Amino acid sequence: MQPSGLIKILLIFHATLLLISCTEQTSSIKIAKNIFYNQHGQQLDLYIPAKLTKKTAIMFIHGGSFKAGNKEEMATFANYYAQKGYVTSSINYRLIPEHTYPAHVNDVSAALSWMKKHAHQFTYDANKIVVVGYSAGGTLALNLGLDATKNVAATVGVAPVTDMEALMHNAPLEVVKADLTIYLGDKAPSKAAPISQVNQRSAPTLLFHGDQDEVVPISQSIALKDKLTAHHVPVRLRIFSGAGHEIMLPNKHLNQLIKEMTSFIQSIEAS
Repeated sequence: MQPSGLIKILLIFHATLLLISCTEQTSSIKIAKNIFYNQHGQQLDLYIPAKLTKKTAIMFIHGGSFKAGNKEEMATFANYYAQKGYVTSSINYRLIPEHTYPAHVNDVSAALSWMKKHAHQFTYDANKIVVVGYSAGGTLALNLGLDATKNVAATVGVAPVTDMEALMHNAPLEVVKADLTIYLGDKAPSKAAPISQVNQRSAPTLLFHGDQDEVVPISQSIALKDKLTAHHVPVRLRIFSGAGHEIMLPNKHLNQLIKEMTSFIQSIEAS
């Protein structure tokens, strides 16, 4: 056996041991914790229902202004949908200031590839992965879903940045501009902006936004909805009256958001 082949076997063996040793069991789901999904040391948690009956899987991406947060922040949602029978994941990705665009996008793309590669193992359809993200995570989810080459089934963006250039000019908070400047590095805003990726083959999209969001103005979601509509891509924008940026955190709108997101995901499962 060539050394490279032996190394591959050892890596697979190590990954299998890691999956076994880091698995938690509840009454109806297993949680495989801290699975490495790329060469940059990024990890995901996989939530596996006891009965694998759904063809759709869901990948959750946390927010945090591209500089903070971790996969634990989306654990509640990943657990909730796993209880409903969906294989789900919640992922980490590299953060600023150490890492700038496109590191974040490359990481979430690698996580999506991991999910596709393991679809057969967990009996879901590799072409039926819904990507859900909040705030900066919503931006990254849209980066995947609007890129037709990623073959995402659908995208849910909650309070996402969609047009970096527009937000740099009208962000209500200076810290948002500062974070975006660091995130972009030497890249043009249009390179990282989901709105620049829209085409007729972009994935069906569900957007949630509060009309009083002082972090990411609602105009960001309205602009994306209008462009998707112009390209005949199925899209819905749900606006929560009186809500700010907190709509995927505990707040009075959260139950309704989950209800509508669930209906959307069910429509993908049924398609």
